[in-house]
Amino acid sequence: MEIASINSSKKWLLGVNGSRCPVEIGFFATAEDKLHYHEKVFEYYLAFSGKLILLIDKKRIELKTGDVCCVEPGERHMFMKGSRDLKCFLVKLPHLPNDKVIC
Repeated sequence: MEIASINSSKKWLLGVNGSRCPVEIGFFATAEDKLHYHEKVFEYYLAFSGKLILLIDKKRIELKTGDVCCVEPGERHMFMKGSRDLKCFLVKLPHLPNDKVIC
């Protein structure tokens, strides 16, 4: 069993550091990111509050409270900015360490 709680502005909650959990779940309120893609991993951004802007294959995508976005393998993407009240969950499926490729 794994149990996690949100207690920082950016944190991987489940599925990392030798975990057997088949999915990674993270939380962020701010983030620094570089343009990248994943070879096999899907990423799901779930805006819990506030707004965020993602760049996905050269398109700016704005998510607001309640929105969900799926970034598919091979799509070049990055977190661009978020509002002050941003709280967002990030889910990576499947859990595959070293799948991130910086562009």
